[in-house]
Amino acid sequence: MLRFDLLHFAAGACFIVVATFLGGAFYASLGSSSKIELGTVSGRVTFHGRPQPNLCIDFVPAGGGRGSEGRTNQQGHYQAIYSLDKAGVLVGLQEVLICVPEVLDHANNPVIPRRILYSADVEIHEGQNQLDFDLANWQATNSHRLTDVAPVRAE
Repeated sequence: MLRFDLLHFAAGACFIVVATFLGGAFYASLGSSSKIELGTVSGRVTFHGRPQPNLCIDFVPAGGGRGSEGRTNQQGHYQAIYSLDKAGVLVGLQEVLICVPEVLDHANNPVIPRRILYSADVEIHEGQNQLDFDLANWQATNSHRLTDVAPVRAE
């Protein structure tokens, strides 16, 4: 008798596991139509060919939605991040902003405000997008005068 009850219990448990799995798969298939399309974006920021470290790269979608951001390393390379667990940028038209980040003091108060150095519209495609920016080329077509951007530290 006890063995018969254990078989019924095991069969019921298997049914619940299978039903839960199938229900989850069905729910996931419904959500796939609203899946976001991201293109991976990386590149390098230079000034007259020299790498520009510690700059912010912001991608702002023209059609609205969540933006992406990156930061240049010591060699001027960056990779755009969409969220904590997803790299990339929404596919479509984006405004790119390259900025000097704001500088904070020891109490997290802004000492020097964020400053935009460069702005352009770019089209992001599915797959890999390599976007390199030489700030000297941008300077030639704009009234702003740029110099090498050195990392700024608050005392």
